Amino acid sequence: MKAEPIEWKEEYSVGNEEIDAQHKGLFEIVNNFIEAYNEGETRKVLLRTLMKLIEYTGYHFASEEALMELNGYPKYEEHVKQHKELINGINEVFEQIKSGDKEVDDKVLKLIKNWLINHVMKADKQYMPYLSDKK
Repeated sequence: MKAEPIEWKEEYSVGNEEIDAQHKGLFEIVNNFIEAYNEGETRKVLLRTLMKLIEYTGYHFASEEALMELNGYPKYEEHVKQHKELINGINEVFEQIKSGDKEVDDKVLKLIKNWLINHVMKADKQYMPYLSDKK
């Protein structure tokens, strides 16, 4: 089954150039994973792409959390908790793929796509009023 890439839409914007650029970077990495998956790439390629996602997500979350804290976002602790849960979920899937679990591939795609779009559209949109006028 082929997976569809995800496309950046302006409605995903949080109104902060730096964070929007990072979100677009996440979309690009996810789409690289989807492309590798669709082309039947080896687990090694999928793992390497997933590792890039893990690394970039860590960088992105640190940037986002610093901005939220700096700007006094009242749901900061709750948002950080969501970030930790997402990182744990991605790491868990990474370990499952690494162990050779073939049923994980579809789960990975669903997790990544749902997480990226839902987190940006719901959780990240909540801090928008605190950051929108800041670059």
